[in-house]
Amino acid sequence: MIRICFNRSRKLRAWITALAAAAVFLSTNFAYAIQDGSTIQPKLDFARDIQPIFEAKCIRCHGHDLQEGDYRLDLKADALGMASTGERPIKPGKADESYLVELISGDEPEMPAEGDRLTSNEVAAIRQWVDEGAVWPDEHAGNSNNSKSLWSIQPLYAVPTPVVNGDTGSSNPIDAFVHQKLVENGLSMSKPADKRMLIRRLFLDVGGLPPTPEMVSEFERDAAPDAYEKLVDRVLTSPHYGERWARHWLDVVRFAESNGFETNVERPAAFHYRDWVIEALNCDMPFNQFAAAQIAGDQLGHDAATGFLVAGAWDEVKSPDVNLTLMQREDELADMVGTTSTAFLGLTLACARCHQHKFDPLEQADYFAMKAILAGVQHGVRSIKTEGTEELTAELDATSAKRVLLRGQTLKFEPLAQIDLPPAEPQQEFTSLTLGATSPARPQWARIETDVEEFPQPRAAVNARENVDRFVAQKAKFVRFIVKETNQSEPCLDELEIWGSTKEEEPWKLVGSASDGATATSSGDYPDRSKHRLEQINDGRYGNDFSWISNEIGSGWVQIELSQPTRIECVVWGRDRLGAFADRLPTSYEIQVAAKPGQWVTVATGADRLKPGETINESPDTRLAEAELAQRTTLFAAISAIDATLTNLQLRLSLLQTAYAGNFTSPPEIHRLYRGEPQSPREVVKPDIPKILGTLELPDSASESERRLAYAKWLASDSNTLAARVIVNRVWQHHFGRGIVRTPSDFGAKGAPPTHPELLDWLAQELIANSWSLKHMHRLILTSDAYCQSDLPNDAAAQIDSDCHLIWRFPPRRMEAEAIRDSILAVSGRLDLKMGGPGFSVFEPNSNYVRVYNPKQSFGPAEFRRMIYMTRIRMEQDATFGAFDGPDGGLTCPVRSRSTTPLQALHLLNSPFVLQQADLFAARLQREAGDDRRSQIERAFVLALGRPPLGSELGDSLSLVEQFGLAALCRALFNANEFLIIP
Repeated sequence: MIRICFNRSRKLRAWITALAAAAVFLSTNFAYAIQDGSTIQPKLDFARDIQPIFEAKCIRCHGHDLQEGDYRLDLKADALGMASTGERPIKPGKADESYLVELISGDEPEMPAEGDRLTSNEVAAIRQWVDEGAVWPDEHAGNSNNSKSLWSIQPLYAVPTPVVNGDTGSSNPIDAFVHQKLVENGLSMSKPADKRMLIRRLFLDVGGLPPTPEMVSEFERDAAPDAYEKLVDRVLTSPHYGERWARHWLDVVRFAESNGFETNVERPAAFHYRDWVIEALNCDMPFNQFAAAQIAGDQLGHDAATGFLVAGAWDEVKSPDVNLTLMQREDELADMVGTTSTAFLGLTLACARCHQHKFDPLEQADYFAMKAILAGVQHGVRSIKTEGTEELTAELDATSAKRVLLRGQTLKFEPLAQIDLPPAEPQQEFTSLTLGATSPARPQWARIETDVEEFPQPRAAVNARENVDRFVAQKAKFVRFIVKETNQSEPCLDELEIWGSTKEEEPWKLVGSASDGATATSSGDYPDRSKHRLEQINDGRYGNDFSWISNEIGSGWVQIELSQPTRIECVVWGRDRLGAFADRLPTSYEIQVAAKPGQWVTVATGADRLKPGETINESPDTRLAEAELAQRTTLFAAISAIDATLTNLQLRLSLLQTAYAGNFTSPPEIHRLYRGEPQSPREVVKPDIPKILGTLELPDSASESERRLAYAKWLASDSNTLAARVIVNRVWQHHFGRGIVRTPSDFGAKGAPPTHPELLDWLAQELIANSWSLKHMHRLILTSDAYCQSDLPNDAAAQIDSDCHLIWRFPPRRMEAEAIRDSILAVSGRLDLKMGGPGFSVFEPNSNYVRVYNPKQSFGPAEFRRMIYMTRIRMEQDATFGAFDGPDGGLTCPVRSRSTTPLQALHLLNSPFVLQQADLFAARLQREAGDDRRSQIERAFVLALGRPPLGSELGDSLSLVEQFGLAALCRALFNANEFLIIP
């Protein structure tokens, strides 16, 4: 006999339910065990006993197509998570407390709202399933995609090198795989490329610059069997290799040097990441370490590498609307999660931000687990460790000391001679002077009196760059700058300088800097602390990026507490000492000092200043003796020169010591968000990698850096075969113009399948076996017969494989915008090969709050560097080469399109840059070939195309030059397909 155990105090319905449950156990052949006492220990199977009930009675209103009450029963994460009410409809182990059970139970159940009700047996089964813990196996979590069917995450296996009848005989295993596919499709490789074609291909492909005529001649004369292998080693050890291949990687990681969105302000310190990528590639840093450094470089000795995390667009203008601000942050993290997943793993994890991935075995929880790893990353600059700054720092210190001495003399100027004043005016002593906003040749001077009310002449209006407030000497421990009104929005201060001296006769010095132990407090800080931070108010650095902003519109205060009571006499302040910004300028203010807390004394205000736009009317009491004025003018001229030098030194040092590489804060608790909505949190999600790839096994207490470091180490492990497949495919893509997988950032179900799957796996294994060396992979591909074959077309082969997927010839392609521009500069003889550092701009300078980028119309040596060093502005393109399909930095660009438009030819014929370079090319030809037209033309062809002109080309060129000049031929060569194509 089977005995049902129950609590006698339960209602009648509980009796009936329990009996019904027993009937279900018997009628559905449940697996159960009868122990001593005959108590049933049922073992429910979700897929067999529960899921069919949900599908029959619940899914039509709570499934993929419709989610009544924002609730789903087709997905494990949603069903067992929180509903929009903040409650869990299913509480595992507690059927009596589960809202779902309540809705389907009773004589008049509320659910289902339509259709047949659940039978008593079905209700009993669900109740029992919940009481048993609501066990819902992951294989039935609701994502129908089976991870076992996704080829890209399968383990690598030993791939034997194919042996095919009629093999090419190449010792390079790559050729065996390529040849096998060709034979299967009735194809064969083309004949080998000639030496001229091969060296041009190699240099343009690997270095992005054409070989010089001398290099071509040397290679043609070299009859050694390993002549080509030596040439490959030469291009791979050239610094141009890193410059060329860094551009490919920067496309993948959406690198640009401005924020995007409405203001699109530049990021002057972003270049460090670009330079780090170039150096890492040139040094052949193992790719697994290269990847890890970009996730946790601050922990691995590569500070600038984390610029990868914040290389994307950033909406720095926050909204008072909390919902919009939350969504802005979600978008920032989605950019980081999405780029990290596609760049290294080829998985479109960002598609699971709002729901289960539609095609790949990725759950929504996987997205939020990855988000939890990166949740502490914030956009912004931070100090980094750099070498080579000692000399610059010493020069800055010496210049600063000289400036302090001279500045003290101007602020505390003692009259050089007695000044004759009109008899009607009492004799006054000019004890201070201020410099006008524009630093004119003849400075504006104004007297400062103890009693501002009695001062007959107003002082100059406030200006954004620098303002001086002199007052009677006060002994103070605290100095407070109070803003009462601004010209716009919240007040901003760039460096609050306090000047004083221990004794009256001593020169003035800065006494309120952070380096002297002074500390700052404020009424409140701007919510966005990635740039405008309180600790920057007295750190000695100038510029908007090192300023403080109040959190109040038009008002606020900032206070400096000196390390010890000091005799002070002057405060110097500004909105932006570098002059780039003039908004947020305090126009009404007050300066207070206190020897003890709370004992405030007002020492200066802005009440005696002119209004913006007003001028001082000179009167006899403002005139100075000519000799004294000349000396003062000379003094200020010296200070102006020092200021210019200091600004330059500070900018250079700041750019070297700070990088736009992100800031790291303690991460908040991460919840899965229903439909990706920040206001609809569900269950807490721990930091981890997607379940299909394993687990990091991080403890709940893992810190922000521990999370990123754990992910970085997993990414760098030899077992990460997915990362190996993705990167070798990218290398193949950039040599042949198309990857073995044509969707290089999507190795999922909707990505393109590999054309040569065995070759891809063999390459991945080869990479891991050779310490993840990218140069090893380059060398292997570059020395293959597949790479070294001719690019000549074959009609019969084109009928079978028109896109050359199977590599029956080398697929020629047009160079990217960067290689075209660099090649033009190289041929004209004006290419500047300086590496690294801040880039050049192709836009006119401007300081608008919302940047307007107008292209330059003239160019000089500063713009003659390689294009990778061009400051990349998001959503803007170079006026000439933007037409050649370069990315705008808005999104990742794993594959560049290759369009052909009339605008491209027009730019290469008529743009100011190309016209200038054509003239410079013509001047070079005259220098190197003399005045003989034939010699000039021959030299032009050899420099531009790597070969002499054909007979017909020579005749046509002579006619062109005679009629339109040598520069016209240079423009024609820049437009030639042969110049623009990697053969």
